This record gives sequence, C-alpha cells and structure tokens, in this order.
Amino acid sequence: MSDLYFAQYLLNTGEVTSDELPGLLAASVSADPELALLAMHEGLISGEQVAELGAAPEAFAAAAQEKKYLTAAQIANLRKLVPDESVRFAQVFFKMRGHDYRKLGALMAAGREAKDPVRDAVRRVGRDLLETEVERYSDFVGLFLRSVIRFMDTPAAISYEAMALTDAARTVVVSQRLFGDLNLVTGLFAREDVFVEMARRYSHEDLHSVDEMATDSLGEFLNVVNGLFAVDMARQDLEIDLGMPRVEENVLPTGNRQLLLHVCTAFGSFALLRIKIKGGGALFLLRGALHLLAAGSLVRGSLTLAGRLFCCREMKRASFRITLARSLLLPQRRINFATMEEKERVTIYERDIEEYQEI
Repeated sequence: MSDLYFAQYLLNTGEVTSDELPGLLAASVSADPELALLAMHEGLISGEQVAELGAAPEAFAAAAQEKKYLTAAQIANLRKLVPDESVRFAQVFFKMRGHDYRKLGALMAAGREAKDPVRDAVRRVGRDLLETEVERYSDFVGLFLRSVIRFMDTPAAISYEAMALTDAARTVVVSQRLFGDLNLVTGLFAREDVFVEMARRYSHEDLHSVDEMATDSLGEFLNVVNGLFAVDMARQDLEIDLGMPRVEENVLPTGNRQLLLHVCTAFGSFALLRIKIKGGGALFLLRGALHLLAAGSLVRGSLTLAGRLFCCREMKRASFRITLARSLLLPQRRINFATMEEKERVTIYERDIEEYQEI
C-alpha cells in the first residue's frame, strides 16, 4: 500500500469513521509529528519498542540511542525529514486515540501490507459494479487521488458518508467524456467555495470566485488526470480519446450506472463522478474541437504547454501517445493564442512536438 492511502486504510478498517475523517484531514495539515512517529513511519523502530522505552517525546531520542534502537546519524536524518501527509495524519490519529504506540505501530505495519485500500473503497461504494468495472474505476480513482494530493497539496480519502445531490444551487460541475474502447464521463461536482479552492491550489493563482480562470484550471486538471488514465489504459491495449472539458453551474449530474464518490480533503468535500455510457458516439470530439482551437474559436485566455501537447497529438496525428506526466518536465510556458495568427499557432504546436520527442 502507498503511504498516501493510510487515512483510507484506517477508514476502511473502521479505525476512523466518516464523521471523524474531515476533522482529522483538516487537523493533519498543521500537525507536527513527533520523532518517535517519524521513526516508526520510516520503519526504523516498532511501536512495541517505542512503548517499551516509555520516554516522553522530548526524551525519545536519548532513550532510543541508549537502548541502541537508533543511531545518532538516524536521529539526525529524522530531524531533517519533511513529514508527508500520511505521517501527519498518523500524528493526529495517534493523539485522538490516546497515544497508544503499540496500536499505531500495528496499524502502520498492517497498512503497509494492505493491497489496495482505494479498490476496497470503490468496491464498497459501488456494490452493484461488475468486477471488471471495479478494476477500471479503481485504477482511475487511485490516479485521481494521487493527483489531488500532489497538485492540490492536501490529504484526501473517499468517505462512506452519503453525499446527497439534491440541491443544485451554488454548485459547479466540470466533466469530460472518454470514448473509444471505454465510454465514460468523469466529473467533479462541488460547492462554489470548494471549487474555487481546488482551482486556486491547482493554478497557484489568487482566485476568489468561479470565474473563467477557475473553470479553465479545473478543466485542465481533469484533462490531465484523464489523459494519464488514457495512457495507462493504452498499456492494456485499450484506446481512449477525450472530449473537451465542460463546465456547468447549478445543475445535478445524471446518468445510467453512475458511481458517485464522496472525496474528503483538508479544505472540504466534493463528489467524483464516473458515469458509464452505452454506445461509442461522442457529442464533443477532441479532434473537431482542436480544429476550432487552431482557428482561435475556442481559445479563452491561454493554454499551458501540457494542454498544447495534448492538442499536438490530435492535430498532427503523431505516432506517439502524449504522456502528460512526462510533459510536465517541459517548461510550463503560458502563451496567449488569441492574439496570434494561425500560422504562428501551428508553428508553436510543431515546436512542442519536437521538444516532446527530445525528452
């Protein structure tokens, strides 16, 4: 199990409830893990050994050295560590559950042995899904959660508390169609305040409302996640194309075989939607939209290089499949296409392809 999913593991096993989860995630952001928990997290010492020492947190280092559980060099390295989301969450959980080192150590060890907490969560929420659907959905959800944690700098987990979609007022949905060997719609459904915070964290812009920058930012985020998912599926010989991201306000998403996941973060909750679509047709094809993009018809502001590289794949029909994770290695220039002539835009696309092939 990835350490990123420790909170999910605790929720799956009933050690944390869905009611407790939001508060723990929020508190974990500012948590300062004690040295003993860092050592346990790194696998340098067991919870049983820490409990045996019986030392106060400030005396742990000296006691661990005296017992030869840790060396001076190991302690020095631990002090330099930047705690990740999982150990900060462990610190908050440890404090809430009465400072039981033995129990926390056992949970950490069991968590490392757990195969896939995200898959377990998807299976539990989507009880009527076929096993093949659980597998595909879990691949996507795991990728999505990793992207939220990485790009939005927050811990995240799937809550089992029902998230009713009964009130569309002051909500925003950004969605994207995936078509080909798999036909799906993925989307984010959030209150306006959570939507803006997600966009602010992803774009690193000073955003305060659901404006064009906010919707474009989360449209790009969803496009990146879906693009990475398409790459993963291509390795399994499944070809997937992407439609253009769509943004709608004050609506309720609907669809047959809809899977709705309640995602909790440190700054609020939102719904992740996966809707299975029958048939292979698509209303908003990426290829057709990109021809409009080349003519400047769909441009609203600017595109990052990652977005332009995705355009290159379809416009030039190159033999490679764009891997957005690798495209992030290229400089993140922002270029305003609206002020350019068509020839100049095409030149930029061609240059991007050359840069990508050189990576």
